[in-house]
Amino acid sequence: MLDLQLVRRANPSVDISYLLGSSTSPQQREKHLDEWLQHYWTKLDGYMVSHGHPKNTYPFDALKKDMQRTFLFGIVLGAMHAMVIVSPDAFKTILMAAFDPIQISLPDKDDPDAQFDMDAADMEEQKKAMEKFQAGVLAQMKTNDLLRTRMLKLVEEGEKYGYYD
Repeated sequence: MLDLQLVRRANPSVDISYLLGSSTSPQQREKHLDEWLQHYWTKLDGYMVSHGHPKNTYPFDALKKDMQRTFLFGIVLGAMHAMVIVSPDAFKTILMAAFDPIQISLPDKDDPDAQFDMDAADMEEQKKAMEKFQAGVLAQMKTNDLLRTRMLKLVEEGEKYGYYD
């Protein structure tokens, strides 16, 4: 899998978890997850064989086990993306309020392409910003039924599949 958003060497399950956790619903995953993983694994195994690796170098059972280990990552990003998808204006407001103290990161608050550079802030600023962000998200969950439902479904799914063990 080639993901140019974040170039790094990692277990394939990390990218799959990110993709599925942020782009599919719990209902879709419940119905199709095994089918999708089998398809992905079949293509991956074929690619590896075509590049000189023995068949089944990375067994399907290992992929499934890795998915259990890394899907929490997808759940967390899925929750973050739920906020962006379901309530983009509220998300932007929360983000801007939370990161307001980090002036270097927000050259123009009205610029939709403003970049947030957490590395530009010291640890105390980062902590305060994340606390404000968390409070804003929790407040939105209390008033936005769609967001609350999606977030709760992600958490329930993690519990159902043992992703928190």
